[in-house]
Amino acid sequence: MRFSARLAAEATGGEVVGPDVVLDGASFDSRTLRPGQLFVPLVAERDGHEFIPAAVAAGAPAYLTARPREGGPGTAVVVADTARALLDLGRWGRDRLPELDGRVVGVTGSVGKTSVKDLTAAALGARWRTASNPRSYNNEQGLPVAILDADDSTEALVLEMGMRGPGEIARLCEVGRNHVRADPGGLAFARQVAQLPHAARDERDVVAVRREHTRQLEADPARRSRDKRGHLR
Repeated sequence: MRFSARLAAEATGGEVVGPDVVLDGASFDSRTLRPGQLFVPLVAERDGHEFIPAAVAAGAPAYLTARPREGGPGTAVVVADTARALLDLGRWGRDRLPELDGRVVGVTGSVGKTSVKDLTAAALGARWRTASNPRSYNNEQGLPVAILDADDSTEALVLEMGMRGPGEIARLCEVGRNHVRADPGGLAFARQVAQLPHAARDERDVVAVRREHTRQLEADPARRSRDKRGHLR
């Protein structure tokens, strides 16, 4: 998806420092960044701002930053929080894509998400230009990057969504606005989240986000096998 630094600033409430440049997608990893992508430094065990020079050297025309720009090459888009800005930018990117005629699939569950995502993308790709998450990048960083890396001509979108904390699936659904939700984990996923105090609220949120448009697909219980304890697998 091609966009300018100015549009990125408008989408995130940020400020452009430096020339307006054209960008093509986004990355939060300076090691795998492709020339033309926007670099998004995230703060985790390491502060991603430390890798801005490496990202610019690798071909990033611009980068988000929550730190004052200290000169050097590259255009800065100064934001309050880079992780929040990435979600905002992903939401903006989803608005840039057409409604895709119901062909936006969200894949959740405890097991098999990445395989189902890859198989679904391959099936849809036989007929439509299809984009999906790279590898298992299914969290609040990976999903918006998958959207921003989608070509402007994308006709179908397959988004893997992982849950690591309260409200995460709902936030990802709000960004991806999927029409279909596939759950390969089925009952196993339900048992897993049922042990979490926020599970019921998260499930209500998922339904509420796209109640009027989303259909849910689960693994067929009739095709499940049982383990030695008689539990469905």
